[in-house]
Amino acid sequence: MYWIKQYSRQQLAAFLFLLLFLLPLASAHAEDYVPWALRDHYSFSSEHASFKYDLKSAEWRVDIRDRGAIIQDAQCEIVFADGEVLRLSSLESVKDEREKFSGPMGNGTYFRSVFRTNRSLQIDYSVARFADRPFLLLFVSMHNNSAQPIEIRAVRPVVFDPGSVDLLGEGTKVTRLSTGRRGIFPVIHEDDNASLVRFELESPDVTLGIGLLQTGLTNSYIDLQSLDGVWQGSVECKYEPLLRIEPGMTVGSDPVWLSFSLAEPHEVQQFHSWAEAAGNPTLNIKAVPSGWITVEEKLPVTALYEAAGEWDGARVNYALVPAGWEDRPGSLRGLKPLYPRNMGQVAAEIVNIGMRPGITLDPLAVTGAKKAWATTSGDGTAWLDITNPDAFEYGVHQMQQVVAWGFQFFVVKPSLIPDEALRELNVTRAQADSYALQMVARAARGLPVLPSADLSFGDDLRKWQRAASSTVFYEEYGLVAGPIRLRVDGLGDISRALAMAIGQFAGPVEYIGQPKRKVRRKIATISFLPKQEGLKVSR
Repeated sequence: MYWIKQYSRQQLAAFLFLLLFLLPLASAHAEDYVPWALRDHYSFSSEHASFKYDLKSAEWRVDIRDRGAIIQDAQCEIVFADGEVLRLSSLESVKDEREKFSGPMGNGTYFRSVFRTNRSLQIDYSVARFADRPFLLLFVSMHNNSAQPIEIRAVRPVVFDPGSVDLLGEGTKVTRLSTGRRGIFPVIHEDDNASLVRFELESPDVTLGIGLLQTGLTNSYIDLQSLDGVWQGSVECKYEPLLRIEPGMTVGSDPVWLSFSLAEPHEVQQFHSWAEAAGNPTLNIKAVPSGWITVEEKLPVTALYEAAGEWDGARVNYALVPAGWEDRPGSLRGLKPLYPRNMGQVAAEIVNIGMRPGITLDPLAVTGAKKAWATTSGDGTAWLDITNPDAFEYGVHQMQQVVAWGFQFFVVKPSLIPDEALRELNVTRAQADSYALQMVARAARGLPVLPSADLSFGDDLRKWQRAASSTVFYEEYGLVAGPIRLRVDGLGDISRALAMAIGQFAGPVEYIGQPKRKVRRKIATISFLPKQEGLKVSR
């Protein structure tokens, strides 16, 4: 169990608990460094560790019994468009608030420090502590109290200066899980940026977990690096392109997930996966294809028909029309001579071959929309103003036409909408991507809608095993990962280990190329291989 000791009086305030945790900020003057024993702070403790939160500076630390502070003086920063970096510890909160809350992850108490800057920007730093969950959530919101827009580049809810992550011990094992998010779908990343970092201590038996609950509305990631055993880095929520906080507008960071009381690394990952699912809509996994075949862009539709015929017997029953089928973006007409004008003919032919047809879309590009519903980029392409409800409904109507063609699943690629259009609409690229997925989902009425496969792993066993281990708990909590592409050209065989890793990945696989008969037979067995068992989280 957890206990809380209050070192000072706190005032009650409202707690807004949703994906962005958007709340109402403050400005004061920095003080010289004060030892934690003399600070006005809260302490949340478990058997082997404690978390201390400074009400005045929004700094925090994690202490381990008989070891000391493995994290000390973690910071928060705001990056403005002009390059100014504001560190909250350089200010002093004007007030702090505390209140009980109830939300999708459970009940608890919320603690908030309120700051104000000389730009009339109110910044709230909040810590959510749950009554019966072994993790905290930390997040930032910003409210513009001025009469002028305020542009920001990024929020760093957590910053670790060099040496602030220390005393881990030589035997500490560090692992990273690397996923981003497109809409409600976690997607595997190949870079060093992480969504969950685990520090497995030898003694005492504690695994420190630092994670992100990504909303899909910002480009968010954890960048932690060790230089000669000294750790440093940050949790970054980037607004790409720049975001204007208009007068009276409130925006927020993605929540940081922090666990310091669990012993086993798999428990840390399991609770993080559960929290990811609790904050996002779930899907009916049975309705999502386990995989599909496709061909390269710019090939004629006959190549897709030929490929669909060659996959007979591989238990892959879906065929996807790749991007590039439109004669111009938003026209909803096939590009002749590669495709017929009427794409319903393509859907019908794929059905005749014996597969379920899918199509790749960029629903933000449109033709025929009212001028008030769209913005036009330099190349003359019209892009939906997704901030306008009428424009969104028009986009849904356009996608309903695609559904009426007879396609049975839909893949949304990252939109080609240029930054100039996003700046005009004051929308981030991640937001636009999320809107596009929602738009198609509204039109599809329960048919599968997924993000495109942006990674191609081939037969690299280590990459597939990493993807499988990163998503091992997703299926039991109703999460579906975004697809990964497997190129089968040139593959002589698929080993049992590779087949196991592909089968344990909690998302669809996009197969491209002409497989040998032996490869088709191995792919047909993937769905029958045993899944790795996970432990259920008590609810």
